[in-house]
Amino acid sequence: MNIKTNLTSIILCSGMLFTSLAQAGNSHHSGKHYLLTGHAAAKLSLTDEQQTKIADILSEKRSQMKAVKAMRSDNKHAFKNIVESDTFDEQQAKETITQMQTVKAQMLLAKLKSKQQIWYLLDEQQREKWAHMQNKRMRRN
Repeated sequence: MNIKTNLTSIILCSGMLFTSLAQAGNSHHSGKHYLLTGHAAAKLSLTDEQQTKIADILSEKRSQMKAVKAMRSDNKHAFKNIVESDTFDEQQAKETITQMQTVKAQMLLAKLKSKQQIWYLLDEQQREKWAHMQNKRMRRN
C-alpha cells in the first residue's frame, strides 16, 4: 500500500473513533427520573420539599417494582418450563397466565399510585406545566 492510502485509512478511523466518543459523552440520560433532574425542577419551579417528597415517592415505587419484577422473572421461568416440557399442561399454563396478569396489574397499580401522589404534591401552575410537558412529549413520540 502506498502512504496516501494508509493516511486516508488512519484519518477515517480516527474520525470514527472521535465521533463515537463524542456521542457516548453526550447522553442526556443520567439514570434519574425526569422529575429528579435540575431541568424539571427549574421548569416546574419545584421547592426543595417537593423534590424530597418526589424522591421518596419514586424510591418507594422503585422498591415495589423490584419485588414485582422478581415475581415476573419467576413467571417467565414457568413459561419456559411449560414450553420445554414433554407434554402441555393447560392448567399450569392458565395458572401462570393468571399470575402474570396479577403481576402486570401490580406494576400498573404502583405506577399509577406514584403518579397520583406526585400530582397531589404539585400546585395548580405546576400541574398545568407538567400536563403541557407531558402532552408535548406524547406528540413527539
